[in-house]
Amino acid sequence: LALITAGYFYTTQQKYLLPGYHRFYYTPEKYNQELGEILNKKKFYKKQVNATETYPQKLAWLKKIPKFLIQITDEQIFPYWLGTKYNFYGTSTTPGKGKIACGYFVTTVMEDLGFKLDRVGLAKLPSEKMIQALVKPKDIQRYSNKNIKQFLKGIRATGDGLYIVGLDTHTGFLLLEGQRKEFIHASGRSPWCVVRENALTSPSLVESRYRVAGKLFQDMDQLRAWLD
Repeated sequence: LALITAGYFYTTQQKYLLPGYHRFYYTPEKYNQELGEILNKKKFYKKQVNATETYPQKLAWLKKIPKFLIQITDEQIFPYWLGTKYNFYGTSTTPGKGKIACGYFVTTVMEDLGFKLDRVGLAKLPSEKMIQALVKPKDIQRYSNKNIKQFLKGIRATGDGLYIVGLDTHTGFLLLEGQRKEFIHASGRSPWCVVRENALTSPSLVESRYRVAGKLFQDMDQLRAWLD
C-alpha cells in the first residue's frame, strides 16, 4: 500500500508529499546553496550593468533580469518550499521546517530572491495592499465576479510572467509560461501545505469572487534596487 501511495504522488507531480522530500532531496542546506548561487548571479548582472556606458546598454541588461528571476523562482525557489506545512499564523523562513501562512509564503519568496522588503509587515496586510506595495499600479489588474477562464484570459493578455494574486481571503503566485498555468501557494485546504496546482482547477483560485493580480519584475527602478 505504501508503494502504491508513493507511486500515485510521484505520477501526479506531488512528489513533495512523499516522506523524505525535504530530508534527502530539497533540503534546507541545499536551499542555502541555491540562494548563494542566486546572489552570485545578481552580482554578475550588477557588474554587467555598471560596465556599460550608455543608458540603452544598461536598459538592455536590465530587461534580461525578469526572465532570469522567473526562471530561478520556478526552478530554484518553489521546489524547496513545496510540501512545507501550512498554518494561518505560520512564519517559517526555512522550507520544509515549521509552518507558513499564505502571505508569509509570498513575502519570504520575494525576500529570498534578494528584494529588500518588510517581510512580516507586508505578510500581515490584506493581499491587495501587499500587492500594491510590491507592484506598480500600471501592472495591477482587478477582476470581480469573473469565472476562472475569463480571469486567466484577461491576465494572459498581458503576456507570460509571474504574478502575485490576491483573492477573497488568500494569496499566492500565478505562473504563466506557454501552456503552463500554475497557482503556487501555501494552501489552507487539503493537503494543507505549499502546493503547485493547475490554475484552471485550483479550488482557492476558482472559487474566489474577487481577484487582483500584480505582474512582477516590470519596474526598472525596482530591478535597479534589486541589483544594489
